[in-house]
Amino acid sequence: MAQRLEKLEIVVQQTLFGIQNNNSGELLREMLEYLTKHDLVNIDTDGNYSASIFGTAVFSASLSPLLAPQMCTLLSNNLSEGVVLSSHFHLLFMMVPFDINVDIDWDVFYDEYKALPRSEQTLLARLGVNDKQLVRCFIDRPKLNEGGSPLRLYISLMLHRLWKQETFSDVAERFHVTRGWLQNVLQATCSQASSIARFAEKIPSFWPLRNLLPDLVQHLRDCSQQELIPLLALDGVKRGRARQLYNAGFKTIGLIASADPSLLVSTIDYLNRRQANAIIRSAKVLLRDQLAEKVEELQEQIGIEGADILAKLFS
Repeated sequence: MAQRLEKLEIVVQQTLFGIQNNNSGELLREMLEYLTKHDLVNIDTDGNYSASIFGTAVFSASLSPLLAPQMCTLLSNNLSEGVVLSSHFHLLFMMVPFDINVDIDWDVFYDEYKALPRSEQTLLARLGVNDKQLVRCFIDRPKLNEGGSPLRLYISLMLHRLWKQETFSDVAERFHVTRGWLQNVLQATCSQASSIARFAEKIPSFWPLRNLLPDLVQHLRDCSQQELIPLLALDGVKRGRARQLYNAGFKTIGLIASADPSLLVSTIDYLNRRQANAIIRSAKVLLRDQLAEKVEELQEQIGIEGADILAKLFS
């Protein structure tokens, strides 16, 4: 549309923004200066502006130009120092948006920190959070800055519990936040992860994220639909099929395990008998495993014999 400043000014003056702001030319120059300074836009020796690779990636990912440089620096530093892949905790931390704020319960923060594996405590130490600092914070109770690593780590601890299939209610109660706020944070993090995945596709140096993030995004979406998580454990059941089963009234593994294949075929669209039988068999296996675990717990607690019970249940 336009590459030179004078042509850009003409374009802006013809927009609603230009009509409502008498100083639109000055604002345009400030904006171009910011974009150029942060490598979002290039300018050649003839004064022609063009989008940089970084700017194109930010635009295609629908990221904020104001937060993109900070996010890019974070991603670059974490990738260069090494991503801890012993769990998804490090990746979750990298995906937490910078514009989320919350009051920290330092008692909970310290307990969560002590419960982390050594590899993840090492990660926190690398980011400036260690025993010494947490003890100091436990005493001083400081208010953390929005977007800072400690605050984003605290939010990551909540997300990590959701990742491990804990309920919104339990996590919200533990961290003293509302369930609605926690759901919004999960949704914002999922959206941010999707944007970063698109961003990484345009930046060659971020190639590891292109491989790591699709599964992360998918699992985060599953976490937002916790009622479907048990059904997703069934063989051949993806999110769409799980939603079909749930909406049709087959909301638990037990209901599916006791279902008639003909009923499933007649109730669920695009489900044939072979698939129905496979889903029911998978449900029975899962249910048997769950019951076996419960029986084993009872044997340990009160010494009952459970083999006969299981044999009768699944005979």
